[in-house]
Amino acid sequence: MDKIYIPTLGRHDNQITFNHLPQKWKNITVMVIQEKEKHLYDYDCEYHVVDNDIGIAKTRELIYRLAGKKRYMIIDDDITFKRRNRRYYGLESNMEKSKRDFIDSDYDDMIQSFEQKHDEGIILCGTRLEYMPPAQEASSNVGGGVYNAYSIDGQIFSEFIDEIDFSYTSNPHCTVEDILINMEILSRGYKIGKFDEFLYSTDFGSDGGCSTFRTVDEVKGGLQMIKNRFPNYIETLDKEENYNDLNNHLKSVKNEIVNGQPKVRIFWSKLMNDLPNLKDRPTLEDFFG
Repeated sequence: MDKIYIPTLGRHDNQITFNHLPQKWKNITVMVIQEKEKHLYDYDCEYHVVDNDIGIAKTRELIYRLAGKKRYMIIDDDITFKRRNRRYYGLESNMEKSKRDFIDSDYDDMIQSFEQKHDEGIILCGTRLEYMPPAQEASSNVGGGVYNAYSIDGQIFSEFIDEIDFSYTSNPHCTVEDILINMEILSRGYKIGKFDEFLYSTDFGSDGGCSTFRTVDEVKGGLQMIKNRFPNYIETLDKEENYNDLNNHLKSVKNEIVNGQPKVRIFWSKLMNDLPNLKDRPTLEDFFG
């Protein structure tokens, strides 16, 4: 892995992801910060400064282009990781409990596993959310839904990045960019590696980051934009989930949503089965006017 990029906003004094990284991985980390906050940061890492208030979607696009042909990770600034017991996959148990917080060697194992997937031609790799029940396999390449913490093989991604319609990044309040990039990759016939052995955890709705501007209406608008681009592969259910209730929380996570936002169902298998390239997809130009 060549670089780890951490886009961050409003959390200069609470860098959860960076603070948990082992030193060897901190050494290749780049914090992506906005001009207005650069005076607040004094961590021992590289920095890349972007314009103010451009939004997370534009920030991710800039990271993709900055990284170029490297292999790299993009991790939200409020992420911690857990490892699931391998007994769930028919293997010998490697811990006392069902899962545990990462130790330093787990970062090595996770990143090495991502690298192996990339060596096999998998362009995007990531982890499942920790609240999800165990899968049957430690990893799979049969769907999408990789968000918040993932790696990209820039050598492959650079072959078609200029074909992607990034006009949605002009909206600084767009927060559904991870769903869209999953769809853009799958619709071109590439596979996504999703790990169940390695899990990420985040406090949805915590202060800072996208929480400063994310609203239900903004998310609905973003999901409608995705439906405009991929009309047969996403269904929005006009319902909000209450994350104070654990059962609703688990149901919400299963259907790929975040705190208090509309429930959405994404048909990853159908998208993959409708390959090769979906050449008749509408562009986003009309959506944004």
